[in-house]
Amino acid sequence: TDAFRVLNGESDGFPGIVLDVYAGVGVLQTYAPGVDALGRYLAGLVADKLRLESLIWKAPSKRVGGLAQSNRLLRGHRPYVVKFHEGALPLAADLFSGQKSGTYLDLRGLRRYLLGQNLRGKKVLNLFAYTGMAGLACALAGAREVVNVDQAQPSLDFGRRYHKTP
Repeated sequence: TDAFRVLNGESDGFPGIVLDVYAGVGVLQTYAPGVDALGRYLAGLVADKLRLESLIWKAPSKRVGGLAQSNRLLRGHRPYVVKFHEGALPLAADLFSGQKSGTYLDLRGLRRYLLGQNLRGKKVLNLFAYTGMAGLACALAGAREVVNVDQAQPSLDFGRRYHKTP
């Protein structure tokens, strides 16, 4: 895969700081004003070490204290859509406006599991689908029909555009 989590907050000893990388683009999220400077510093070190093209500081949906933060480009250029892979699964994310750091990297295991199933001829209902990444894994595993359902129409539209079977 070329999308992975570099800093995982509390479990890495850096509470409130998450840094994900998507195909050469880093996405930093800090969950409280007290860790903003440390987060930017660590993201800069990672960006240098991994030679990232761009670095985005994205406002999380749940931030403790302080004023609301807007998304900022810290380095490079603003990528509108980043394409990446999880094994054979071709995926895309809108890193500026997508959920979390751009998508749900923590569901990689589920997508890998679905991709490995024999779903030939099956019908799949994918609830809370977001952009349909799990639905794409089902389609590539042979599902005859996949119905993605989500409350957010822009997410479904994104999925129809970028997460269709090749």
